[in-house]
Amino acid sequence: MELDEIERHIGKQIKMLRMAQKMSQKDLAERMDITYQQVQKYETGLNRISVSRLWQLCNIFSITPDFLFEGLLSSSNKNHALGELIPNNVATSQDIKLMLAFKNIDNGDNRNLMIKLCQAFAA
Repeated sequence: MELDEIERHIGKQIKMLRMAQKMSQKDLAERMDITYQQVQKYETGLNRISVSRLWQLCNIFSITPDFLFEGLLSSSNKNHALGELIPNNVATSQDIKLMLAFKNIDNGDNRNLMIKLCQAFAA
């Protein structure tokens, strides 16, 4: 897997998180104290993201760093293109509704059950 593919994958994850929280690129840029153009470059994978910026994003979105890398190994093992895991276009309203509902589940066991249920339906 090439480094550029990893940057694009992380960028898509950031875009998905931003959209799930109904945040504009400008809003995210302001929270990070950068320009919205820089956010665009991160989301498209044109610019590499430093470790400190990754940590900042994790704090903004209340995620752990592993979320940003999720799917990288499985995509290369299954010979999927990274774009197939997270579409390059805008997430659908159903995607966003599912992510927002999932985020409101406080119980870790219930969250894991929902993940398994979705994976079962997707299989």
